[in-house]
Amino acid sequence: MRELARVARKVFITVPNRFFPVEHHTAIPLMHFWDRTFVGACAAFGKQEWSRSENLILMSKHSLAALAPADTHRTIGHTGIRLGPFSSNLFLFIEQRG
Repeated sequence: MRELARVARKVFITVPNRFFPVEHHTAIPLMHFWDRTFVGACAAFGKQEWSRSENLILMSKHSLAALAPADTHRTIGHTGIRLGPFSSNLFLFIEQRG
């Protein structure tokens, strides 16, 4: 993120929301709230590739905010599939100050 913010005045990324009730890459409900449970559920349903961090990193607003460089203005919000008050994805918008 630091390198993106260095070379671009504005950066927009989206990431999977850990707290959406259904992990929408695997269609497995609720198990993704806990990493070890999700690994087991992926194995049980033959979707092991989604349990590896090079394929899927589930994020919270807090963990996403931690990626933004301190010297930038950042906005975090919801995007993607809506399910009541929940959203399948989070977005991070970074803009250079000044």
